[in-house]
Amino acid sequence: MGSNTMKRSTVVIFAAVVIAVVAIAAAILLTLSSQQQSPAAQTFDLPDLGGREVRVAVENAYPPFNFITEAGEGAGWDYDALREICTRLNCTPVFVEADWEGIFERLANLEYDVVADGASITEERRLIVDFSEPYQVTRQLMVTRSDETRFSDATSLAELAASGEVKVGAFEETTNFTIASELVGVENVIAYTNDFDVLVEALRSGEVAAVVVDEQFAQTTIDLFPADFQVMGEPLFEDQLALVFPKESELLDPFNQALESMRADGTLERLDQQWFESFDVGLVE
Repeated sequence: MGSNTMKRSTVVIFAAVVIAVVAIAAAILLTLSSQQQSPAAQTFDLPDLGGREVRVAVENAYPPFNFITEAGEGAGWDYDALREICTRLNCTPVFVEADWEGIFERLANLEYDVVADGASITEERRLIVDFSEPYQVTRQLMVTRSDETRFSDATSLAELAASGEVKVGAFEETTNFTIASELVGVENVIAYTNDFDVLVEALRSGEVAAVVVDEQFAQTTIDLFPADFQVMGEPLFEDQLALVFPKESELLDPFNQALESMRADGTLERLDQQWFESFDVGLVE
């Protein structure tokens, strides 16, 4: 009996030691896993989101912000910027493909945690969502076919549209559509779903005489088809781009801090040079 009791005691002690070691190891691993932020996070004393997933809505149809590569993978400024933000905050971005139409209403209903997609800050949108600090300034430009001779600027385009001779294209539910409507009248604007190819084809085919788009979109179009399209006239409008969140989101402040750190250490500028190098993107100082 004495011998068996000693053996049982030894086994119990050994098991207790093993459990304690496992518990300590688990605690260490948990601590390490919660410290997977980048060095920049330590430099700027950024919040730690504990590895949580963040659902990021993107269209995958708005280059160079977001698009699908020939290999079937998501790419663009949004992907790189949101991954960098999550590296700094210790979160995991989960990119969700989303239609532009109704995207802010779905965000307000908490279907996503954040909308990227080169969204402009507007007072109308502020009624249902919150914006981060702006990360970029963009201009609204008028793009036409290279052989266009019927008009030479916004004024002559508006006169031609008023006569019913031409239409202007823009993406639906965007500041582009608003500016185009103010320029030529809403009755002379055709709204398109937010698809790069659809808008380019409408312009190429002559369905519309011009399109009003963000300068990033304009330059992507001209880079791809330099002989076919041109920017005509002066910029029509200037607005700020930001990430978009549901009202009172707990992510808004951490993301603002991450964006500020990326601005301070030059990361935002490097991303803009990488994706918008061929033309002048207005950086927010």
